[in-house]
Amino acid sequence: MRQIDQAEARRVLGDHQQGGHHVDSRLLKEIQRPGQLYLFRLEDEATFLALIWQESDPARLLTPNGQPRTLRDVADRLIRAGYTFESLTKSLGLARNQHHPDWFERCVRIDGAFEFNQFGWVAVVAANDGERKQSPGGSFYLFDGMHKTLVLAKRLMKRETAFQPIEALYLVPRRN
Repeated sequence: MRQIDQAEARRVLGDHQQGGHHVDSRLLKEIQRPGQLYLFRLEDEATFLALIWQESDPARLLTPNGQPRTLRDVADRLIRAGYTFESLTKSLGLARNQHHPDWFERCVRIDGAFEFNQFGWVAVVAANDGERKQSPGGSFYLFDGMHKTLVLAKRLMKRETAFQPIEALYLVPRRN
């Protein structure tokens, strides 16, 4: 793990944006706040798949209340249900607090043009007690990178892509 400063984080994230990739404005704001920034590598597939994914309404069908939310769990639900990212961009007849088709459009674009050398950082924070309890096999909570991590988790579990190490930006203290 290596500590970095705000200027390095801004530069790398800015370069990623200049390369045509999405960088969430929330992350850009958070790296400016007081705290420490660290970089570390997720060296293997199991470590990557242990990251805890979001729990939000647009993709709630993949994160049922009370169920584990590691990337392994979420991608497994996606695959077992027979969903594709394309199918998820269409109405499934579910309420908007269960499925929002527009949210999955970015997944289609990322999956269709997936290249590991374009992946960039994922941003993580320490998991809180509730997240650790809900996902006991989990490690860090994903702060940013929801679309691309879901795509990669699906690709790994379907053996469409071989894992390569990924850099994670660790935000301390935890951002909400």
